[in-house]
Order: sequence, then C-alpha cells, then structure tokens
Amino acid sequence: MRALDEHLTIVSEAEKSALYGLPDFDDFQRAEYFALTAEELALAQRRDGLPGKITCILQIGYFKAKQAFFPFRLADIPGEDIAFLMRRYFPGQAFRPKPVRKEEYYRQRKEIFGCLATASGRVNSCRNSRRAPPSWSGAMSHRPSSSQN
Repeated sequence: MRALDEHLTIVSEAEKSALYGLPDFDDFQRAEYFALTAEELALAQRRDGLPGKITCILQIGYFKAKQAFFPFRLADIPGEDIAFLMRRYFPGQAFRPKPVRKEEYYRQRKEIFGCLATASGRVNSCRNSRRAPPSWSGAMSHRPSSSQN
C-alpha cells in the first residue's frame, strides 16, 4: 500500500486481487475446496453439459473459499483448477470451454447460496456433511429429467 497523503491510501493490484479476485488455489486448497458433499454433488449433477457442471463446481469451491461469487468465463479460469476437476470428477472426458447461459449461471449461484450459506453469511452444515466419492463421472453422464429443472 502506498500513502499519497495522511488520509488517502491506494491498494496495490496484488492486494486488490487477493481481496476481490478469484481464489488462487494451491494443490492442497484445490483438494479441500473442490471436495464435494453429497448435496453439492447432487447440485452439480443437475446441470446440463460438462461446461455447466464444471461452472457449478467452480462456483461451489470459490464460494467456500471466499464466501463470495465471482463473474467469470470458463476460458479465463486457471488451467490448474480445470485440470484438477477433470482428473477428479470427469476422468477420460475432453473439456472444451463453452459459455454457460447467464440464467443458468445465476440459478447456480442461488442454489449454491441456499446450500452453503445461512442468513448470517456463515457456511452451514451442508459443507460439513459427508463428502462424495472423488470420481462420479458415471453419474455425471446422465442428463437431468425435465422435472429437475
């Protein structure tokens, strides 16, 4: 931080990114924040297509880390995050980043918030419930029925 006078302070780009940017996970943090509970898994399974499922898992992990949602495009996500999710949840599948419709993006946020946050803004018991198994690619290959949308 650089002080211009005794009352005005400018935040550096690194500090601004740390406060307001996407989380910058190391390998340990990826394993922690992208580990899904059964409820989180079900939420991701309801998404259409691989880009929708990846977007949902990213939003879940990023929300767990910073208790905030971030606007992002899949093409702008760190390659390490995508590679981790592909290895863990979608082994053997090819990923091509495609845009997720804005309505779906915000629907995911609403459902994630309902699952992970209480009125006080703290992460609730859904986060502490039993973790889903690391590989569920077979379960992810099924499209949700129309009654689940």
